[in-house]
Amino acid sequence: MARAGQRVVLTEDRLQDRISVGVLAKAFPRSLVEEVIAETGAKEQRNRILPAWLTLYYVLALALFMDMGGGRVMRKLAGTLSFASRGIVVHTPSEEALSNARSRLGPQPLKLLFEKVARPLAVLDDQRAYWRGYHLMSLDGTTLDVQDTAANWDYFGGPGTKDESGKTLRGGFPQLRIVALAECGTRALVS
Repeated sequence: MARAGQRVVLTEDRLQDRISVGVLAKAFPRSLVEEVIAETGAKEQRNRILPAWLTLYYVLALALFMDMGGGRVMRKLAGTLSFASRGIVVHTPSEEALSNARSRLGPQPLKLLFEKVARPLAVLDDQRAYWRGYHLMSLDGTTLDVQDTAANWDYFGGPGTKDESGKTLRGGFPQLRIVALAECGTRALVS
């Protein structure tokens, strides 16, 4: 039973959301996540409600549920963890705590995790990924909106336009440009 002042996660999840989080955990096993945390020195110095391994899963879940706010994504993640553990009480941190945890984690664990798992997945007899012995790969790019901060505008830039007088107007958000090599058939990003 929860103590006074603590929030208990009420599950608002749909089955497909729980499956999505489950696939995330299968693609990135906790042992690998903890290995990456240790190798990058991102392990927390004291016992926190949001340990580094959970923060990393949280950041990955943010990419799965881009249409939701951070608090709701954490509740979804915590609800799934609670469901998987057969009813343990999971306390969700505040939005500020989530933001601070992401800052403490930094980008290095995510970069290393990607480097450890990004590889071709198809087997040689997969006709979707091979043609006449050649491994089919494609190169593609896209843009993603990033947080609207001066530092992100300086680093990434973004869309713009000009008004009637010719003055340059800035677009809504700075944008990160991505070009990646992907395996045809499985669509796995390789680099």
